[in-house]
Amino acid sequence: MVGNFEKMRNVLAGVLPRWDEDMPSYPFILGFFAFGLEQTNYKDRAEDVARKGLDMEKRNPWATHTLSHVIEEARPVQSGVELLTQTRENWLDSLIGSHINWHLALYYYGHVKVAKTALEGGALTEREERHVQALLAYAEGQLPSAIDHWAAILVNYPRDLLATHMLFVACKMLGMFARARDTLAALLPHWEKKEPLYPYLLAFYAFGLEETKYYGEAEKAAREAIELQRKTPFACHVMVVIS
Repeated sequence: MVGNFEKMRNVLAGVLPRWDEDMPSYPFILGFFAFGLEQTNYKDRAEDVARKGLDMEKRNPWATHTLSHVIEEARPVQSGVELLTQTRENWLDSLIGSHINWHLALYYYGHVKVAKTALEGGALTEREERHVQALLAYAEGQLPSAIDHWAAILVNYPRDLLATHMLFVACKMLGMFARARDTLAALLPHWEKKEPLYPYLLAFYAFGLEETKYYGEAEKAAREAIELQRKTPFACHVMVVIS
């Protein structure tokens, strides 16, 4: 969180020799180490370590994340699309699954032709097709259409964080605060308060309430979000506006 990647790399480099490769957690430590290497510009070494981690354990989200960074900087974008779509079942439900989805979104945003090819190829699931359609609409400046696609995804997949985040951001850009509010109101029951991301979603909801002048409910939601996780920017923003 503080960006001290050199310290991350060095600490993990010192820790790894104390672990045996047959230990269950060893591949995940390799994934962490690979990310530290990549963030300090040891790209080739990072790729080698990440691939070793994935060879040992395919459900290794930090190793996958590291490879997505390496590909973004030095490989054809199609390589990244293939990596993340072919391995999605191995990282989608991880704690950084939504962030890895964001990397996939970057590939599609920056390379619309690739996105169109993927869409026309017929190899995507219905959910993925919706995401690509939303991304294409977004890239073409058709934000209302993009919002509709993300909303359609959330009907069947109410815990899809990429769709949730992008819909919220797009609604905020267009001033569609009532839609953001109502969407979050429908999604929150699908999350438990003990889950790490719940307070952030609650903060989005509080923002929608505040922007549509439901100040009492907005304050209540914002306070609850801050009690659960004090580092919730939108909840803090709501409290500042209300005060």
